[in-house]
Amino acid sequence: MFEPAGANVDLNAAAYRVTPGETVGTKAESQGNAHMPEGQHFAYNTTPPTSGSHWPTPAGWGIKDTQEPNERTTHNLEHGGIVIAYSSSLAAEDVTKLKSLVRGVSGTYRKVLLEPYPQLSDAKIAVTAWTWLLKLPGYDEAQIVKFLKAHYQSSDAPEPNVP
Repeated sequence: MFEPAGANVDLNAAAYRVTPGETVGTKAESQGNAHMPEGQHFAYNTTPPTSGSHWPTPAGWGIKDTQEPNERTTHNLEHGGIVIAYSSSLAAEDVTKLKSLVRGVSGTYRKVLLEPYPQLSDAKIAVTAWTWLLKLPGYDEAQIVKFLKAHYQSSDAPEPNVP
């Protein structure tokens, strides 16, 4: 299937600047980062998860057509990555914009996973990092990029420099 080129995103644009003292997203209490056997499940304190016990193997980075298990993507967050989840009610053109944005920032932000998330009911898009969550009522490129800049490979993550 043909995938269009990524959006041309100027990461230095004023709209994406995170000002000193600005908080992007909501801080969630850490539930630790223990590994547990593949197939076991964990009760997370946020939807989608922002920390907690997880399986030993993370998901591959990139754009997914189906939802990965929470216990797999939580491992991605442990490695300092960002998971962007979208509800099934997000308009098709906004899903296309999200995919284009992820492709457009992938040169700088390699550790991003985009996935559909049918159980997301209180927002159209949720952007997560280790112990951080941003819920959006619709596509908001500036807020998504600001979240990436604020939380990608953050020292909040237990293993931010692991690929």
